[in-house]
Amino acid sequence: MARSIANVVISTDSFATWIGITNQMADTFTNQALTANTTTGGAQVTGNSQLIGIFAANTVGVGTALRGGNVSASANLGVTSNANFAGSNTSFSSNVGIYNANGYFYANTQTFIIQGTFANVTANSSFNSHFFIANTIITRLQGTSIELLANTYLNSSNVFVNTALTTIQSGNVVVTSNVSLQNANTNINATAFGVQSITTVTGNTTLKANTSVNSIQLTGNSTVTALTVSVNSASVTGNLTVINATSLSNTLTVTGAATINNTLASGNATVTGFVNVSSTANVGGATTLRDTLTVNGAVTIANTLAAGNTTITGFANISSTLNVTGATTVNGALTINNTAAVGNTTITGFANISSTANVGGATTLRDTLTVNGAVTIANTIASGNVSITGFANVSSTLNVVGATIVNGTATINNTLATGNTSITGFANVSSTLNVVGATTVNGATTINNTLATGNTTVTGFANVSSTLNVTGATTVDGAATINNTLATGNTTITGFANISLTANVGGAVNLRSTLTVNGAVTIANTLATGNTSITGFANVSSTLNVVGATTVNGAVTINNTASISGNTTLSTDVVLHVVSNTNLGATTASPVDVLVLTKPVGYRAAKMTATVTSLSEANVSTQEMIIAHSASANDVTLTIYGTVAAPATANLGSFSATINTTALAIKFQQTTANSSVKMFIQFIK
Repeated sequence: MARSIANVVISTDSFATWIGITNQMADTFTNQALTANTTTGGAQVTGNSQLIGIFAANTVGVGTALRGGNVSASANLGVTSNANFAGSNTSFSSNVGIYNANGYFYANTQTFIIQGTFANVTANSSFNSHFFIANTIITRLQGTSIELLANTYLNSSNVFVNTALTTIQSGNVVVTSNVSLQNANTNINATAFGVQSITTVTGNTTLKANTSVNSIQLTGNSTVTALTVSVNSASVTGNLTVINATSLSNTLTVTGAATINNTLASGNATVTGFVNVSSTANVGGATTLRDTLTVNGAVTIANTLAAGNTTITGFANISSTLNVTGATTVNGALTINNTAAVGNTTITGFANISSTANVGGATTLRDTLTVNGAVTIANTIASGNVSITGFANVSSTLNVVGATIVNGTATINNTLATGNTSITGFANVSSTLNVVGATTVNGATTINNTLATGNTTVTGFANVSSTLNVTGATTVDGAATINNTLATGNTTITGFANISLTANVGGAVNLRSTLTVNGAVTIANTLATGNTSITGFANVSSTLNVVGATTVNGAVTINNTASISGNTTLSTDVVLHVVSNTNLGATTASPVDVLVLTKPVGYRAAKMTATVTSLSEANVSTQEMIIAHSASANDVTLTIYGTVAAPATANLGSFSATINTTALAIKFQQTTANSSVKMFIQFIK
């Protein structure tokens, strides 16, 4: 509402009240009232205003947006008269409804965009823009005449065009939704008309451009000129006249008669009725006939005939290759002037081969093959029982799987690889005799060179004048005399081994039982044994490294150094022990552990000598002490009876002892951090 200003009451109001009301009116005229003047910029005011009535002007300028509704809420904008949009760009970002039954709606803009939920145009419309774009859910165009003279993009779920005449004459038309054209006449003269969903046209339709739709249904008479139509499904219930070449990228189903005066270039084609071809039927790809093909005249096939069961009652002349993948039955005579390349072939009659019979694969003869002349087999003959009464020359391998009997002389210039072979006469082997399995020789055998065998049993005398190289195990049941060197791997001697000279063993010798040596034994290197008892004199000229416990019942003389890393037990009641703590850490406020013995300790008392050194090694202290403890009373006493320090004033700390139910601990509280403690202890059990 307008600003409310009270009237001046002359009988009661004062002069000051009059001046105040006058100032309110001046403020309203200056800051709130929408006025006009003759300047170029015009009168301006800031604020919101609403007029209840009709507002008329020659030109209305809107800075941000033109909308319906009131100041507080937006609503539909109704244009009830003829509208002409002649600007560069026109954009609607809400629902658009143009209702004018008798008027006309013109859009002469560079770009006309509708981006709302619904776009309804019920007036005669002409969109003469560079781009016409509708990004809505439903686009409905209704009027006597609709003209789309712009590049058109209808990104709607459903598009309905209900007009008497629809003309689409633009560069590109792209529709990404279902389209329903319910017109008397539809003319599409676009450069590219693309519909990505179902299109239904109920009127006469003329398509004169490249058209791409997913599904099109033409219920009226249709004319197609120079058209490439890419559809998933096309249904034409009226007459369809195709003037020039038409390319269908999917299935074309024709339920009535189809007359093709020129060329039909198709993909997969199914013809359920009668096909009359008055001229040449040129099929570039494969043709599948699901039933019988009857040809009354001559048939010429320039390339390949791929057929199922085929019966030829007349003459068949094949000038090139006849490739038959399945079985072929020839009831009459078959003449092959050149090569027959076949798979499995059964000949029940007479086969006369005037030239070479070249068989590339295996040949199976189920009965006797009689050859009166010479036979040359260049490769392999795999046969059953074969009798050769003449001369057989085998230039390559003769592979005989079963037994072979040669009544006369057999000369083998190369290798004889056989199974069980019996030679009753003389066998002269001029080269290597390689026997893979067992060989039994009943008489004497003389081998002038090398015998490489597997398991060999010699029941008589074997005289080896040179080296006997045995790579595996050798078992000698009787006496074996070796006059020179025996170089063996693992050797088991179950009887007596008499070595008259030196036994030089280059590797390790593993004795699984006791080795008794009655004389002196010299070991130049290492003796690695288990439990060893030496009853005589043992002289060790180098290091004696004993990893485990060593018990010496007699005297031990050590001329050099004995390094003992563990405890040393003297007799059974005294144990020597060394403790070395190189750094006790930074703790000085309380004692730290030097030695902890877990109970039961096993010792009743000990004498200890300890040396403490500061981190800088400038101060050194040596102390002697004794300790005694009672395990049953859970008590311990430590007494220090001698202390020497360098310098004499150095005080590095003090020793103490504690005991509890689990352990006995010897502790040291250092006066300076990071001291080191070393102790030599004599434990008494």
